[in-house]
Amino acid sequence: MEGFQKSCANDKDTIHFMCSESIDLHGISVYGSLDENADYDTRIELSCDENSIILNSQFTCLSTSRREHTYELMFSKPVPLSMGKLYSIMLDITGPPTKMGYGGKVDCVSEGVTFHFSSKPGSRTSVDRGQIPGLLFTKPKPRTNTK
Repeated sequence: MEGFQKSCANDKDTIHFMCSESIDLHGISVYGSLDENADYDTRIELSCDENSIILNSQFTCLSTSRREHTYELMFSKPVPLSMGKLYSIMLDITGPPTKMGYGGKVDCVSEGVTFHFSSKPGSRTSVDRGQIPGLLFTKPKPRTNTK
C-alpha cells in the first residue's frame, strides 16, 4: 500500500536491521514523488549500531516522476556487512511530498538472506510504514584458494 508524506526540515527516515548472512550493501530503494516531476536532495548514511561508526554516506540529487514508484539510491561502492550485527540506514530527503509505503514486515527473506528490521523512535520510517521499501544487496562471492 502507498500513502504520502511531506518532507520537513530535520525529519529523517531511519530503520535498523540485521542480516542472517554477510552481504554487500549497494544502496536502498526509496519512494518517488506525488507530482509529475520532482527533484530531491538526498543523503543516505549507513552506520554500525554497535560502535556508532558511519560506514558510508552518499549525497545524491534524485529526479523522480509520478509514473515510477521507487528509485535506487546507491553508495559509491558496495559496503560489506557482517551477519548478526545491528546496522542503521538513515535517509535525509528534501523536496516536495513523496509517496510512502505501509504494511512493512519485521522479518523478510530475499535471496536466502533473512533480514530482521526494527524501528528507531522518532523516525518518520518504521517497520510498519515509511520511505525505505528495500535494501539493494548482493551476497559476496565465495573465495577460492589458488596456489
